[in-house]
Amino acid sequence: MQLENYKIFAVAYATFNVEPLIEALADDCIFESQMVLQPLEGKPDIKKYLRGNFATFRKSKTYIACSLARVGSCPVLTAVGKPSL
Repeated sequence: MQLENYKIFAVAYATFNVEPLIEALADDCIFESQMVLQPLEGKPDIKKYLRGNFATFRKSKTYIACSLARVGSCPVLTAVGKPSL
């Protein structure tokens, strides 16, 4: 299961196709980031935020290096379910 989650994340960022990542979210998930001033609660708010980010990535022709090895070693993903400092 964890490898499948890594793959969804890596493919989403490598292809700028956020839809599989959105589909993998739980309805009651919470998104927190240093880039977001307040936590986003629930799939609808997170979906809107992620779609906006990915649209910006595509428009700016941003390149994001993303692979299963890189995602799997990411401290963020290994901290899933744990509070952040």
